Amino acid sequence: MNGCSILFVTAAFIGWICLSLMSSANAGVTCLACSYTFAGEDGSTDIQCVNDVYNFSKTSQVPCPNTCVTRVVYTTGYKRINSIFRSCATTENNVGCDAADNYSPTCILTCAADKCNDQNGNFWNGPGNGSPGASSRVLSLAFSLLIYFVCTYL
Repeated sequence: MNGCSILFVTAAFIGWICLSLMSSANAGVTCLACSYTFAGEDGSTDIQCVNDVYNFSKTSQVPCPNTCVTRVVYTTGYKRINSIFRSCATTENNVGCDAADNYSPTCILTCAADKCNDQNGNFWNGPGNGSPGASSRVLSLAFSLLIYFVCTYL
């Protein structure tokens, strides 16, 4: 067995382990639940749901069947957060951010681990970086390139 075959067998085994862990994680998770709506002149009421969810007195922990969600609605151009909602997700596949020129662009992030929806709620990173999954896609590309170079030069 050459080095490339060993690498692919190892990658397949690791992938199988990850899928097994993910399917067992989907048996039920505990999610953080709170909401925020911009109000008043500065929008500071309940802002801890956006940026300090663990220290927000109105945050609760709720049992969810599969996944957690953080849904953030912005003003046009992602200039300001209008609202945020953290709780159980109803679907697992609605992840990403709308185009900045939408009337009320929305970012949605789902996850499947206990209290995984605890990230800072302002996760719009500007044009080209709005999708919360962008870093995982970069990591996946880097791993694919690594496998390509190892297989090509072994």
